[in-house]
Amino acid sequence: MIWHDPYTPLLAELRLRNDVEDEETFADSLQRLQPYVTRLRESYAASPSRVDFSCEHTRAAYMLVYYPHYIEPLYHILCALPQDVTQICFSGEKMRAAFLGAGPAPEVLGWVAFLNRHVPQARVALAYLLDWHVHAWRIGQEITAYTLAPCYWPRGKTLLQPFEFDLLNPTALEQPRLQQAIRRSSLIVMQNCLNDLLHAREAVLETFLRILDLATSPTLVVVCDLYFPGVHDLMAEMLDAMERRHWGEVVLPLQYREVTSGILLPEVITRYLLTGDGAQRLFPRKHTRFYALAVWHV
Repeated sequence: MIWHDPYTPLLAELRLRNDVEDEETFADSLQRLQPYVTRLRESYAASPSRVDFSCEHTRAAYMLVYYPHYIEPLYHILCALPQDVTQICFSGEKMRAAFLGAGPAPEVLGWVAFLNRHVPQARVALAYLLDWHVHAWRIGQEITAYTLAPCYWPRGKTLLQPFEFDLLNPTALEQPRLQQAIRRSSLIVMQNCLNDLLHAREAVLETFLRILDLATSPTLVVVCDLYFPGVHDLMAEMLDAMERRHWGEVVLPLQYREVTSGILLPEVITRYLLTGDGAQRLFPRKHTRFYALAVWHV
């Protein structure tokens, strides 16, 4: 995934869904999102971050500024793993994976892009999405599955199954259908939600360990989150808990990683949204910095 173009199909779909037929109206809608991009970036600059995704304008700002870049981390993590691990976890024609705190699920695109390049026999990818705002993100999830996934995995079919789920409430795992989804998943991903939950570390850790208790082998667990000391410490606790339980083999030690953007950025975005105004944080993104770890349970 050196160069890819999520913006062209994403913007085309947003224009259709919002019935925008002329350039002037579309440009105005992008300009009106600028304050939401500023506030969103101010929130993410803090640790812990507190973002209100119940706001539709905040969700729209996320889709245009953060979502495209969060396609990339999981793809690069999976490519960095030993080939025998991914061959065993991604065998057969139908793949299943659980995504914790997924929102609109850009990481699903990273997963299917990996399947497209490295798992030729795969034909169906079923992604279970666990998120507190899962229903609010319905439009973003539809764009992931129906608009963008065919671009990243032309020969495959991507299906999403959402679950309303509170990561701070371990009892939420008592849902039988959710338990079955986790047991059937060969991949469990937790991407970019820990920084929002640092105020409740014990609850996060308990929920995470209960999810591991439900997992059956072979299962690959990938945790990937923002580049903050608090995030690193919580991920270290999670890894330590897995090692104390002898839950699996560490196949990617907890480490800092950086992805240089390979995204083709259209002119309409740089002219009307990411204008380069540093004071308002309206600058195009060049790098995605994060911590990552992966553990394989066999």
